[in-house]
Amino acid sequence: MKKKLFTLCAAALFAATAVQAANVTVSDTITSSTTWSASNIYTLQGYIFVKNGATLTIEPGTIIKGDTTNPGSLIITRGAKIMARGTASAPIVFTSARGKGRRAPGDWGGVLLLGKSPANSQDAVTGDPKIEGFPATVNQEVLRFGGTDTADNSGELSYVRIEFAGIPLTVNNEINGLTLGGVGNGTKIDHVQVSYSGDDAIEWFGGTVNCSHLITWGCIDDDYDTDNGFSGNVQYGISVRDVNKFDPPSKSNAFESDNDAKGTRNKPLTRCVFSNMTCIGPKKGDTATAVNSAFLAGARIRRNSRMSLFNSIIIGWGDAIYFDGARTKDAFEADSAQLENNLLAGNSRSFKVSSDIPTYDFAGYFNNSSRNNIVKAKASDAGLINPFDLTKPDFAPATTSIAVGKASYKDPLVQRGFFNKTSNFMGAVAPAGDNTSGWNFGFAVYDPQNFDYSTAGVTGVDEHTAPASGIDVVRAYPNPSNGQTTVQFSSYKAQHTALNIYDVTGKIVLTVPAKMYPMGVNTIQFDATTLNNGIYIVRLETEAGNISTRISILK
Repeated sequence: MKKKLFTLCAAALFAATAVQAANVTVSDTITSSTTWSASNIYTLQGYIFVKNGATLTIEPGTIIKGDTTNPGSLIITRGAKIMARGTASAPIVFTSARGKGRRAPGDWGGVLLLGKSPANSQDAVTGDPKIEGFPATVNQEVLRFGGTDTADNSGELSYVRIEFAGIPLTVNNEINGLTLGGVGNGTKIDHVQVSYSGDDAIEWFGGTVNCSHLITWGCIDDDYDTDNGFSGNVQYGISVRDVNKFDPPSKSNAFESDNDAKGTRNKPLTRCVFSNMTCIGPKKGDTATAVNSAFLAGARIRRNSRMSLFNSIIIGWGDAIYFDGARTKDAFEADSAQLENNLLAGNSRSFKVSSDIPTYDFAGYFNNSSRNNIVKAKASDAGLINPFDLTKPDFAPATTSIAVGKASYKDPLVQRGFFNKTSNFMGAVAPAGDNTSGWNFGFAVYDPQNFDYSTAGVTGVDEHTAPASGIDVVRAYPNPSNGQTTVQFSSYKAQHTALNIYDVTGKIVLTVPAKMYPMGVNTIQFDATTLNNGIYIVRLETEAGNISTRISILK
């Protein structure tokens, strides 16, 4: 094993200590209790299951990388535990195995916790539900989650970053940055940042787990996705969108909430409660920014969900809140769920309703004085100090902000013991001089693309040698495709790059002419509708060489 210098990081501030570091490849199932040391860098190759009641303990400051050729995923199965207790000065980091400047959303699989807490998708024939996305070659029993134990304990994630995960394993079946299936409220999840996930940042499938101090950053699909009867509580969360990162097929939202995929009345119902959330959309500042129509809503509540939102701020979305479905509307009208003490500012439209409830007066519901919601035309009307700076953001409200002094915890849904009721402000972050929100942002990083992770302890030098072509990390998606297709690649320098599509006989069937692309992660799009079903070679070509991948066309 190759030896390196180990540097213990204090998030973005570094303090050095001289120890030797080893690179450790993890490719086998973990069946007995194991500890991963901050003195090593771990690379996950393929699906890594923690089984048989084993506990995986991860020391503060440890780096875990997901292999991208055989995409790594860490799955804590039912009955097993993860004890990932980082600190603000030495967070635990899960990231891409690619080097600085060459990482991309969906480089690897992500982190999955599967527990024994109730979910509403049990099947009388096949048993408890199983997590989506994995191929049939994986033992389906280890993918199952759910049960009857609301207090089930899957361990702890505290001061943890998860970056560039969230990979589509099969068509319409993806795993997320952090996937929580039937996770119980004996589990502790706080101070977790998910950045640049290729699918959702965090998705809950049933379960009762409570979470706090969450950050989602530049993710592709939804930031907070709740399904299958999730009934836990979340307080203090931030989501920030990158105007260039979105999901056209699924549509991108800060919140997306379903009872289940068919909008049934299956129980337990999705009845989660979020409070003190700050959601910054793709429309930056007070300008009339045009954004891709794939950005749908700050909160899309649909399919008979009873998700509630209190004391929160939604800024810079096309639609702030989208009420989707008659059953959803009926649940809110019956006070089964609530939207109270929220601030909507700088959104193109505050409210949208689905076509099956076209005459519903959602504005009348939301603006009812008993709910104490506020709507403002400009993002600056929210009075947040610097929410649009993507390198050094400050999500705190100024002391004069309309968000200060407006929180309320009178509703029974936020009277639950989990919620800190001393935070008298809307949004996730307290104003200056108020320490009630309990944040320590030392663990967070807002530019993980340019962070060096090649030396243990979160710092180091990228030792990767650039290929002769000057490009690598090529992937085409969706795959299989039948229409608009994106090819994503990393460039080590600015150079002209062309795209050619070859059929199995070696004939060029489609070309995107060369143009200059900058150093870093780039994309090229092409329309596959003219191609017949079959396997094709996607080749990127530069003056210095070429690199290829495969894609299937399936109509």
